[in-house]
Amino acid sequence: MIDEICGMCYSQVATKKIEEVIFNDDPMRNRHPHTQHICTDCFRIVMNHKDSTTFSSAVDEPMPTSGKDLVLDEVLKHPSITSNIRNDLEDRAQKGLSEYGTYLQSYNGRNATMDAYQESLDLLMYMKQMEMEEKTETLTGGCQLVLNIILQLKDLVDERET
Repeated sequence: MIDEICGMCYSQVATKKIEEVIFNDDPMRNRHPHTQHICTDCFRIVMNHKDSTTFSSAVDEPMPTSGKDLVLDEVLKHPSITSNIRNDLEDRAQKGLSEYGTYLQSYNGRNATMDAYQESLDLLMYMKQMEMEEKTETLTGGCQLVLNIILQLKDLVDERET
């Protein structure tokens, strides 16, 4: 399983191998067992974690491992990134380095979809807090825009959990 990616979420390194067992009384005994290499998080789901909704949104991802490509380098290639935003992104990358010991990289052992989903939930809460404290809609349609992103991410999360 060295360097094998999870066959369920396709974003984390596989740490477990599961196999389907065909029992003697199975009506389709002629089929062969299915095996799959999966990550620890997907293993919990397969092994019937009682509350996958809580698991999905409340459980922290593992610490990142050494990955493939630096995400910041790819983000900074976008033509809409201004110098002010570039500086802020670089500052956040530095904070990530000091907090996690590495810059954000692709294939880092974490579920990027889950990270994006969890962070977008936080963003929605902060935006609603801004509106409540300022008694106005801070960004026109901002909460709805974030909610639309959350709905799309939740669909992706659910897809990968089933």
